[in-house]
Amino acid sequence: MWAYPFRAEPPGRRPRRRVRLVRATAAAVAAGLLGSAVTASPALAAAPAETAAPPETGAASETAAASETAGSPRVTVTDVGAPDRLATNLFPEDLNDAGVVTGYGLLGGPQPFQAFTWADGTLTPLNAPSADPGAFSFPVALNNNGQVVGFTTVGGTAHSLRWDGADPTDISAAGGNSHPLAVNDAGQVLLTEGGAAALWTAGSRVAVAPFPVTNAVGLNGSGQVFGTGRAAGADATDRAFVWTPTATTDIGPFGLTTTTTDLNDSGQLIGYGALAQSPNRTHSFVWTPARAGWPAALTDLGTLANLETETRDISNSGHIVGRSGTGSGWHAVRWQGGRLVDLGVLPGGTSSEALAVNETGQAAGWGVARDGRPHAILWKRDRPIDLGVPAGFTQSFAIDINAAGRVLGYAIDETGGVHSFVWTVTGG
Repeated sequence: MWAYPFRAEPPGRRPRRRVRLVRATAAAVAAGLLGSAVTASPALAAAPAETAAPPETGAASETAAASETAGSPRVTVTDVGAPDRLATNLFPEDLNDAGVVTGYGLLGGPQPFQAFTWADGTLTPLNAPSADPGAFSFPVALNNNGQVVGFTTVGGTAHSLRWDGADPTDISAAGGNSHPLAVNDAGQVLLTEGGAAALWTAGSRVAVAPFPVTNAVGLNGSGQVFGTGRAAGADATDRAFVWTPTATTDIGPFGLTTTTTDLNDSGQLIGYGALAQSPNRTHSFVWTPARAGWPAALTDLGTLANLETETRDISNSGHIVGRSGTGSGWHAVRWQGGRLVDLGVLPGGTSSEALAVNETGQAAGWGVARDGRPHAILWKRDRPIDLGVPAGFTQSFAIDINAAGRVLGYAIDETGGVHSFVWTVTGG
C-alpha cells in the first residue's frame, strides 16, 4: 500500500501551481530545523521583528497587541475545518491567488484520506473514481482556475486525476502507474508514469526525456519543464535543464551535485548544489536565460556567513527565498538583483526558513520562537511577523502565500493532530 507522508513545504511550488517539492512528516521538518548546527557569525544583520498577539482558534478570529498602532500588524486566522470539522485532521497542500485551498484529510467518505478544496469557509470533498475509490485521494497542486491535480489508487495502482469541480478525470496512460507533479494555469500537467516523465496537454502527452536519465521536477506557466538529468552510468553528473517539446536547454552542473527547486514564468531557474572545492558546502544558484541583448547567466547567490544556502521558491518578479546558515542556525533569506538579505528570526528565536514568496516579496515560512517551538511567520518588507500558534496547538508552520498576501499553513496539537489554517495580516 502507498505510504504517503504529510508534506510540509516546498514548494516548490507554492501558489504558482508549479510543484510541491519537499515531502516529509511535520515532525521530521521540525527536527531538521531544530537540530541544525552550523558554526560562524552572520555576515548581515537581521531586520527587527514585528509581533502580534497570538490569535485565538475559531472559525475566524482577529487579535492585535494592546498597544497596537495604525502601522502594527493585525492577524486574522481561520481554521479550515470550522465549523463542522474541528476534530478532523486536515492537511494543507496548496493555495491559489483566489484564496482557494486544496488539501486532504479524514473526511468520513469512502476513502480513509480524501482530497478537498476550501474557499470562504466552505469545504468541498473531491470525489474519487466511482468504480474503485481506492484507499485514498491526495491533491498535489492547484492552479488559479481552481483545477486540482492529484492521485489515487485504482485496482491497487496509482492513477493521476484532474478535478474540474468535485468530479475527477483520470488522465493516466493506459495501465496507470501514474503520479502528477505539477499543473499550470493553462491546465497542462506534468506527470511521472512508469518511472518516465510526460507533459499532458488537453488529452495528449509528450514524453519528457532530454537525458538518458531524467528527473523532471516541475512546470511553469509557459509550459516549460525543469529538472535534472544525466548520462547513463554510476559516475555521471547531474545537469540542470529547462525543456519544451521543441527544445532543451542544458544548463549544466552546479558543483558536485545539482538540485533544481523552481522555475518562474520568465524562465529563471533556481536550485542548489555542493561546491566542488573543499569543504563542499551547498550554495544556491539562479539561472537567467538570454534576453534583450544579455547572455544567459548562472549566478551563485552567496551565503550569509560563508556556510550554506538553499533556495525554495522564486516569484515571477525575481524574488528568491530560502535559508542560509549562520552561527546560530539557519536564517530565512531573500535574494533579488544581486543582494542576499537576512530576513532574521523572531524575537528571542534561534532559526527560521522561508518557503514561499509572492510578487511583492512577501514571504511565508516558519521559525523557532522564544518559547522553543516552531511558529508560522509572514515576512513583510523583510521583517518577520509572528503568526502565532492557535489555541490548543503546540506548533505552527506556514507553507504558502498568494498574491494578496494570504498565508496557508498548519498547526499540530499535543496528540499529533493536524489542522489547516489560513492567516491574513493587515498592517505591519
